[in-house]
Amino acid sequence: MHKFSTNLCTDPFCILREIPDLEKMKKKECPSCAMETDARSRECPVCGYEFPSSARGLKWVAFVLAVMGLFYVLFRQMFI
Repeated sequence: MHKFSTNLCTDPFCILREIPDLEKMKKKECPSCAMETDARSRECPVCGYEFPSSARGLKWVAFVLAVMGLFYVLFRQMFI
């Protein structure tokens, strides 16, 4: 847990230096034991559940195929 300093500062940007990094605060819940872990972890430190890795390339392939299918549906008269 991040502790904020109790002393008052005169610099208007000092509060921005005190805010914890939001990337470090991201959490995800383990579906096996419901323990909150770091969002970037690959496995749960409590029960050892391995989180599925998301294949970035697979998402792009699915997106391209969906766009191609949409173009085919919209412009199929051109292909006949």
